[in-house]
Amino acid sequence: MKKAKALAAVLAVALMFSACSKTKTPKTSVRAQKTNTTNETSYEDPEETEESEESRKEPNLIGNPDLENPVEGYFYISKDIDGPWVKSLDAFYGLLNWTEYYPMVSGSELTVELGVNNEAAHGSNLKLYIFEYNEDYEWNTDDAYAKFTGDFCRTVNGDIFWCQTTLPTNMPTGIYTCVVVHPDGTVDCMYDFDLVATTEEARGGEAVAKPVIYLYPEESTEVSVSIDFDGKIDCTYPKYDPEEGWRVIADPDGHLYNIGDGRDYDYLFWDGTTFRDIDSFNNAICVRGCDTAEFLEGYLEAAGLNSSEIDDFISFWLPMMEQNEYNLISFPTEEYEEMTKLNVSPAPDTVIRVYMVFAGVDEMVEVPSDKQLVYPEAISRDGFTVVEWGGSQVEYNG
Repeated sequence: MKKAKALAAVLAVALMFSACSKTKTPKTSVRAQKTNTTNETSYEDPEETEESEESRKEPNLIGNPDLENPVEGYFYISKDIDGPWVKSLDAFYGLLNWTEYYPMVSGSELTVELGVNNEAAHGSNLKLYIFEYNEDYEWNTDDAYAKFTGDFCRTVNGDIFWCQTTLPTNMPTGIYTCVVVHPDGTVDCMYDFDLVATTEEARGGEAVAKPVIYLYPEESTEVSVSIDFDGKIDCTYPKYDPEEGWRVIADPDGHLYNIGDGRDYDYLFWDGTTFRDIDSFNNAICVRGCDTAEFLEGYLEAAGLNSSEIDDFISFWLPMMEQNEYNLISFPTEEYEEMTKLNVSPAPDTVIRVYMVFAGVDEMVEVPSDKQLVYPEAISRDGFTVVEWGGSQVEYNG
């Protein structure tokens, strides 16, 4: 889950820069990174400061990328020029607190190394801009997150244009484009890349898949439901209002009428991504893939789910589980309740929440006796009852 790697030889970067002899392979291909800010080598066009606010809204850089013929598979030359100055993108990476992350993180120190031809090397310096990606490849230089230039170096490996800047710390997660521009404003080439706002996003997250919420009041009742989730909600159905949550008319048989869109539903659905570690497998069991359905039937019944809810659960998860040789399964419900607070008004009399974490494994995992799965105690579904189930598929690292 954690993809960040510390760079033990960061000091070597500075030494190599002075010698202009270091190159690195770009970390990603088409549409995967973005950057921004200025340093002592930053460049600002004098004419830009004289433009009116209205004129700045119009694009003054037009990229015309040859999308069908990416150079080395990850950056594009403009169709508008004959003989591009940039021959190769030799390095494109960012460091944040001496650590390299992929995707790059907002606030990183960005290094770009370009292989260039003699025309570029002996002419005025190239200019580099970082923009938020747009499919038209049209930008106004005033909207750049970063504007910077670099230094020409002649090395045994060829002519190198070496550039460095520090990106702003307020860049949102998204796709960005590095644009290389000639002194006259002609776009030479472009490189799309991903950037995330936080190191947590760069490390990646775990999917919290298909939590669904059932409501069973004793009589037809208007109910409000909201979620406080330690993570990012990715999808909801019906549509979830971040301010008000869901507002429904719930019937005793579980039928829901959603006030927001006037449609009927069997349950409320959401899923998301959390950056918590959720794969400790305390209180776990390892079962054969072919025995998974039988195991789930017994466990879910003990947890208090009815036959319809059990069918929904198993029909969703079984296709991911029964083909594995074995499944290591845990139900960290208390951890889930800390991660995801469920707010229901009026307050229910009975709440049943089931959250499963599993990993497919090739051989039986021996679970220590003090970590073996303990079945839940029987729950009586009295009064207004709320039921929720969901889960996550993770990798098991032993």
